[in-house]
Amino acid sequence: MSGKSPKVDQYASIKRAQIAEDQYQNYLNFYTPIEDKAFEYLYSTEQQAADVNRAGEYAGKAFDAMQGANARNLNRYGISPSAEMRSNMESDRARSKTLAVIDTKNRAREAVQARVDRLSEDMVNIGKGVQRGADQTMNSWLQVEGLHNQQRANDAANKNANRNAMMGTAASIGLTIASIY
Repeated sequence: MSGKSPKVDQYASIKRAQIAEDQYQNYLNFYTPIEDKAFEYLYSTEQQAADVNRAGEYAGKAFDAMQGANARNLNRYGISPSAEMRSNMESDRARSKTLAVIDTKNRAREAVQARVDRLSEDMVNIGKGVQRGADQTMNSWLQVEGLHNQQRANDAANKNANRNAMMGTAASIGLTIASIY
């Protein structure tokens, strides 16, 4: 026999199960809603496309606002371009706006992909963190329980030593009495 009490071993198993259940409930209550939102974004190509398109719209609006300011500056200084010059300016503006929107959308796609990658990595790390937390809790509990078991073993050893010492004392008293008579 290994010297361990089956009651202590059973208690440790029950405690481990309780800790695991507590960690699982914590995971369900805290991390599951976060995971659900992350998975929703990870697998929603519509949401990702909407983010890219929204960035393109903002770039287009910003470009239009800048061109409006340029047109107002020309008017303020009394510059009125000829029809041909205005046509060339409009063509340049349209090309520049298209390039600005395309560049912004490309950067937005890269940002969305980086966000998806980061979310995927975070999902893995959340799982590792939950397991690490459960392991740390269990290790702390095992250390405390180990100290309690050691104390119980020491108490039992002291009790046995005291009993043996008393028996030895009683035996020596008995021998002393027997030798007197």
